Amino acid sequence: MPPPRIYSSGIVACGGFVYWMAVNWWKWWGIVAFDPFGDHAKHCRVIDPPANLGMLLQSSSRTNLCLGACRGRLRLSRAFKYREGWFAIKVWELSEDKKSWCLVHTRPA
Repeated sequence: MPPPRIYSSGIVACGGFVYWMAVNWWKWWGIVAFDPFGDHAKHCRVIDPPANLGMLLQSSSRTNLCLGACRGRLRLSRAFKYREGWFAIKVWELSEDKKSWCLVHTRPA
């Protein structure tokens, strides 16, 4: 069996780290955080996605994930069609401890 295909976003630089996400079809692999100037033993790690992102990925065949930065903070957004003719967006921001996510925007509410 061939290895799974991994789809990655562009690279985002934010707060001294370089981030990118890897998704294998519907399976979330995580966001890779790389500190190019940090301690060699701790320079790279994987950050778990927001708690309900996996379920959201499976709930729609048409989804768009985007990794970016706003006001010096890493953000992850998901735009998706949730019923015929209607679209929604959710935006999460990575907490200061870089371990958890906070939902900062959702439309429709």
